[in-house]
Amino acid sequence: MIPDIPPAKTPLWRQIHDRLKAAIMDGSYAPGERLPTEQALSERFGVNRHTVRRAIAALADLGLLRIEQGRGMFVQENVLFYPIGKRTRFTESVERQNRSRGRRILSADMQKADARTAEALHMLRGRAVIRLRSLGEVDGRPVNLSDHYFNKARFPEINRYALETLSITESLRRCGVGDYFRKLTRVTTRMPKREEADILRQPYNRPVLLTESIDVDGDDQPISFGTTVWAGDRIQLVFET
Repeated sequence: MIPDIPPAKTPLWRQIHDRLKAAIMDGSYAPGERLPTEQALSERFGVNRHTVRRAIAALADLGLLRIEQGRGMFVQENVLFYPIGKRTRFTESVERQNRSRGRRILSADMQKADARTAEALHMLRGRAVIRLRSLGEVDGRPVNLSDHYFNKARFPEINRYALETLSITESLRRCGVGDYFRKLTRVTTRMPKREEADILRQPYNRPVLLTESIDVDGDDQPISFGTTVWAGDRIQLVFET
């Protein structure tokens, strides 16, 4: 159920936008579900239809809704809405939208840190890092292929924990990191490598999203550097501020 709008200085259209967005993100409106009409939403929120229309247009611009002439407004289906904010968690995002999730650890190995990884983890180039390669799935379909790098000197057992738990969050907890936060997310797009397209089960000529991320602990010390390839037609990255 959509909550009432509390009094605030935020423009009414933005408040309606935020309430509808929250209802979509938490699964109150399922993928493919039709939203109430503009008239119904106007009456629900006690505003004119122009205000509602502006909020709807902003949600459509984000890719959360599609508007079909003569039929109505629908939540974009087959797309995972993935919020990127201070606490970015794949499992929580999927479960919050009432969708089934899965993670497979494809490999866990030790490598020498290249310049980019060493800089992200505040360590010397050439020192040992543990790389975890994992495949994230939603409703049985692959959506991302991730490589996460950890300083082996700080997390010598994280590969074993990851293979046992299939969860990076739980693996870090076993290593003594109770919570962690997103420091940086960088997003680009490119064509997939053949191996990536095969693993993600998508055409070779369909672009993928590439994110690079740095997570830090409560003392603002880097704990992981990650690169993730996303199936572009199955994901909507939503940056929260």
